[in-house]
Amino acid sequence: MAAMMNCPHCGKLTDPKLENCLHCGGPARLKAPREGKARGLPAHQCPNCRSSVQEGDIICVRCGTNLLTGQRISEEQTRERRAPRRPWAKIAIGAMLALAAVAALGYAAYYVTQDPLSEAIRLSQNNNVLEAINVLQRHVAANPRRADAQALLGRLHYQAQQYGKAAEALSEAARLQPENQDLALMAAAAAARLPGEEGRARLTALLREQAASQQVNAQTLYLLALTLGAGGDYAGQAETLGKILEADPNHAQARRDLGIALAMQGDFEGAEREIRAALQNHPGDADAVAVLGLLPRDDATTAEQIALLESALQSGAHAAPAIRARMGLIRMQEGDFAGALPFFRDAREDPSSNGAFFYALCLQQSNLDTEALAEYDRIVTAGSPYAGEASVQMALIFLSQGNLQRALDATRRAAQLGAATARMYTVQGRIHLLENNINEAQQAFRNALQADPQYPAAHLENGLILVGRGMMTEGLRELERYLELAGDDDVQGRRAEIELLVAQLRQTAGTDARGAAQAATARTAQEAVGL
Repeated sequence: MAAMMNCPHCGKLTDPKLENCLHCGGPARLKAPREGKARGLPAHQCPNCRSSVQEGDIICVRCGTNLLTGQRISEEQTRERRAPRRPWAKIAIGAMLALAAVAALGYAAYYVTQDPLSEAIRLSQNNNVLEAINVLQRHVAANPRRADAQALLGRLHYQAQQYGKAAEALSEAARLQPENQDLALMAAAAAARLPGEEGRARLTALLREQAASQQVNAQTLYLLALTLGAGGDYAGQAETLGKILEADPNHAQARRDLGIALAMQGDFEGAEREIRAALQNHPGDADAVAVLGLLPRDDATTAEQIALLESALQSGAHAAPAIRARMGLIRMQEGDFAGALPFFRDAREDPSSNGAFFYALCLQQSNLDTEALAEYDRIVTAGSPYAGEASVQMALIFLSQGNLQRALDATRRAAQLGAATARMYTVQGRIHLLENNINEAQQAFRNALQADPQYPAAHLENGLILVGRGMMTEGLRELERYLELAGDDDVQGRRAEIELLVAQLRQTAGTDARGAAQAATARTAQEAVGL
């Protein structure tokens, strides 16, 4: 092992072959003073500040230079002091930035929670729709002209199935933003969900208001036209559809519906004109073809009408039940009740059509009384618009079967269902005649004439009773009135019989005419004809 030596500066062992000490960095051997002179520096002088130093000094007392390394101790200490502080400075700065970010996020969160719309959206997304509505209602009360708040409130009301309030809020939003047609349509959709007449009236009012604005479009006008038609205002519907056609003469749907509106007002010629114009613009419109087939036209044969209706059915017309019912009626008019049955059978499932009633009527006319009674009872139980008339038909069937009590009960039920008509009272009177309740029968016939003075059968029945009771002048007047109102219609050959009776009454007021009248009364009551 090489011999070690003590460093002349720090005294620690170091390798003599090295120029500098491993421990203090000083020169392993002291250099002669002449080295300094060789560099142009006086011996024992600080290389930094040129101050005189003692031999063997390591540090210059004036500037703090390490005489062994030539570096100033203050710089080394400064670096030593600063080095460990740098990470802490960065951490402090990062912490400050983090705190600032947290503060910013906190402020943003505070702002969001304080914004009513954002808060309402958050609540609704968490299924707190009613609480969201409460938040918006308070905000809208203070800010009624904020359209976005009104619109959101309307949507939330709609979500909560509060359709009246939804229509109100959305319509207010539409007034604040008239250029936004979607708001008006959403308000209309909410109003349409309201039940009964209230919903139709609200919907009509909203659409009328929107139609009067400067930003109205064809879609809004068309919805208004459909609403007016559904409410029976066909004149208003035709006027609204005319406005659409002024802007767009090729609007096939508007022209077809204009034809329907005219037909509902009895203008069949104008209706046919509009329907044919609609078919020119859109030949494949099955509904227009159906309407043309349903129109009463003097120049159209039965075969032509049936051909049009069959074509509409094959093309997928929306009014298929009504079309089938119409085809059944055409066959009924021809006396083909068996041929009409299949059409009414298909149409009877639609409660909005009259197919079920005419199906039962065809069964009755085909002497299928049991099946007819079942169908009539089904109509009455369902509360159909034809329930009252179905009860009258049931009374006629029971009357023909001799079941007078059930027949009388059926007439009373018909009156309760709104069918207190001349026809119903006449049937009721005939039931009383068969029960030999003459006074009640005559009162029933008087009720019939009060309900409809133009009803021929009531005059016939009342006249026969009057003659039978010896009141020849009054009876003759009633029978003559019957012949006048009945015209040339000969119901099962009765006209000839009544004309003969009238002739007898004119010639004599004797018992023969009176007996003939009583016989005719009995026959009429038993057969239940002329209704």
